[in-house]
Amino acid sequence: MKVSFSPEEILKLEQAGKARSIEKADGHFTVQVDQTRESADIHIEGIWGEFAVSKVLGSEMDWTVYVGKGDGGILDQTYKGKSLQIKATRYKRGGLLYNSPHKLKADIHILAIVDIENNEVEVAGWVTREQFHERKSRKLTRVHHQNRVVDQKDLNPIEDLR
Repeated sequence: MKVSFSPEEILKLEQAGKARSIEKADGHFTVQVDQTRESADIHIEGIWGEFAVSKVLGSEMDWTVYVGKGDGGILDQTYKGKSLQIKATRYKRGGLLYNSPHKLKADIHILAIVDIENNEVEVAGWVTREQFHERKSRKLTRVHHQNRVVDQKDLNPIEDLR
């Protein structure tokens, strides 16, 4: 399901993403994460994903800025009594990726594909914590660690969650 935002929403999302980045980077405005992105970019992408999910599900957006190391991955939102963790990626074919899948804390994990240039977020799908471990997931080795990924084709449609 695709979502777009008004100019006012985009401004609020950018400000909130930058605020999260500053707090997590010990007061520094930005930290280089890889060759193409800084920490603020990643936080802005993440908050776009979170806001898109809140619009699709009607769940309440959490605008909290956590000081220090972030929220610890516990939850981004709640919906019908279940905790939600939203993972955003800019990669159109990206999957639901976790560094430490054995530490999944939320009840439901949602993938959002963020395209800031075109003002579009595709809420690609979701799995429960149990389904993440049951579904066909693949290993993805990155520079310093190995992740587990559930591909988009193996996610439940977001419409099934509503």
